[in-house]
Amino acid sequence: MENKKEKKISDSYKRYLRAVNRRPDSVLVILRSHLLAEYCLDRIILLKLPRGDIIIENNFSFWQKLILIKSLRVLPDYLIDSLKNLNKVRNDCAHALEYKISERDVDKIGRPFTDEYLELKSEHFDNIDTLLNYTIGLLTARLEEYIKKVTNFEGNK
Repeated sequence: MENKKEKKISDSYKRYLRAVNRRPDSVLVILRSHLLAEYCLDRIILLKLPRGDIIIENNFSFWQKLILIKSLRVLPDYLIDSLKNLNKVRNDCAHALEYKISERDVDKIGRPFTDEYLELKSEHFDNIDTLLNYTIGLLTARLEEYIKKVTNFEGNK
């Protein structure tokens, strides 16, 4: 017969195994997408600020970087909103061991794209993982477009 301490450890271990032995899933997509988005924000900060390296080296949070970029008016509001919502979903994932991405989570990220997202959703309504991948693809593509604009503008000075 297990004592309470052994049972607690056993339950915790089982929970751990469930969390780490799953196939790569939508939570991983969110976490990696957030890292990619932050990398993109860092690039914009380095391009737009004479000493952007100070921001990067002093570990400003994703949220702080996003507010800074919003104040620079480098990205359109819909893209800022989508990134803000990606950050919220990422925080939900990071603070819950067995978090499961819902349609509502994907909607938060995609909704700022309005018609483009509605079209994606109508095509992939039956598979949340596929909808998430396409939504992240849309977000990433738009973010890269604006980075190219900033890069080209800075290169033409």
